[in-house]
Amino acid sequence: MMASIVDSHIFKDIFGHAAMRSLWTDEARTAYYLKWEVALATVQAKLKIIPQEACDEIIVKANVENIDFDKLKEKTELIGYPVLGVVQQIVSICRDGLGEWCHWGATTQDVTDSATVMAIRDSLDIIEGDLDHIMSSVAKLAEDHRLTPMAGRSNLQQAVPISFGFKMARLLATFQRHKERIEEIRKRVLTLEFGGAAGTLATLNADIALKCQEELARELGLAQPEIAWHTERDRFAEVGIIFRIGVIGEKKFTRVKFIVIVTVLILLLVGIPVSIVLTKRSNTKATKMMAKTVTTPNMETSTTGSYIPRITSATIKTTTTTKKTTTTTTTTTTTKTTTTTTTTTTTTTMMLETTTIIHG
Repeated sequence: MMASIVDSHIFKDIFGHAAMRSLWTDEARTAYYLKWEVALATVQAKLKIIPQEACDEIIVKANVENIDFDKLKEKTELIGYPVLGVVQQIVSICRDGLGEWCHWGATTQDVTDSATVMAIRDSLDIIEGDLDHIMSSVAKLAEDHRLTPMAGRSNLQQAVPISFGFKMARLLATFQRHKERIEEIRKRVLTLEFGGAAGTLATLNADIALKCQEELARELGLAQPEIAWHTERDRFAEVGIIFRIGVIGEKKFTRVKFIVIVTVLILLLVGIPVSIVLTKRSNTKATKMMAKTVTTPNMETSTTGSYIPRITSATIKTTTTTKKTTTTTTTTTTTKTTTTTTTTTTTTTMMLETTTIIHG
């Protein structure tokens, strides 16, 4: 039974990538755990922290084929995370108690975070490969169609002519920026986690603890952390933020922009303060941001760019009607006073020609 799109045999490759899915399975995640444990044992044997014999035994037994996933499921449901269950299984299958040296000086969060980082690294490799392929195809389209005319678009309608090659060149520039973003986050995200129970490496001798951390980072091809980051989630959050920048966000902003255009045009005619109504009518950050740019009906530019419709000409016809009413007031001295009140109603019709200076 399909629980989600990625579980669907029919739809999964429309919304996902087979190679990417393989990196985030239970088996792949467990393999990353074991890779981390093997690297730790290797480094610690080199530094004489654990016996070489124990290291050799851990390397042989720390294999995903040796993991009983039904047993791991039961243990995970009992304690809430899988790393301890994996380590316990490795310890149990190593001979002569040599498995007791597995995971020496580490905590489960070290393994969990580092495994996630390694999965992200492999995922970024796949994404960059796909980007390179897409960019090559788009670059060819830009070159082949640099003189192929087409209608440009502005304000959700046809505008001045452009070339299809120009449109593809803009798309190519977008993908190039995405690739630069990926390269930028690699420096921060691809970082080892190894700090022990409270992040202080207190289980290891002070004279060798940081050396062990440095060597482990090198063994796994990751950066050494400037300090433990067990509870600081900004590295993973940044990855999520980067991949939220894309087609979905652009389409959402286009819809919001259209709503803002129509709302501003209406409100400028009525004379209601635009910024107040926009903020009340929408909870979207994009709309609130654009609402803040509206301060006066005739403003053409703002701190965030030119987004405000500008009235270029207006014909104003004013019709005034006057209605007189008479009221009689009686005072306590029985003097009669007649007061005439004049009520004036003015009807104004505005015929406007506008130009909208939103580009997109």
